[in-house]
Amino acid sequence: MKLETQKQREKNQKENYLGIDFGTKKIGLALAPRGALALKFLVIPNDKDLFFKLSQIVEEHAINFVVVGKPLNMDGAESKLGSEVENFVGKLEEIIPTPIVTYDERFSTGEAKRNLPKENLEDAEAARIILQGYLDNIQAQNPNIK
Repeated sequence: MKLETQKQREKNQKENYLGIDFGTKKIGLALAPRGALALKFLVIPNDKDLFFKLSQIVEEHAINFVVVGKPLNMDGAESKLGSEVENFVGKLEEIIPTPIVTYDERFSTGEAKRNLPKENLEDAEAARIILQGYLDNIQAQNPNIK
């Protein structure tokens, strides 16, 4: 029988979120533990190793909740990229054992470009904006949850 260390117990008790900004060429990632601000994390290529890399990140960072940006038009209708995001989420659900939700990503790319006009981490910043928006929304709906 394997005994769990104190560090492993603490790691397993925390809620750790992964935010994803899906793109056809690059994927932006952000991380946030429950009750903390989301932070831009990484940009990875959307290539044949994508799902392997994502499963490694989920395991290494003890992610237990994933928020994927859902591209919507200004009128709230799904954008052209929407079906690709749905396919991506479906494949992701097959490889990682954690809840995955989509969240409105309107304005995240524009805001990311304004926040980081000269950096190459715009996709990670967009993921941070998506994840923080989701966390702010659930906090507003459940003010007693920290």
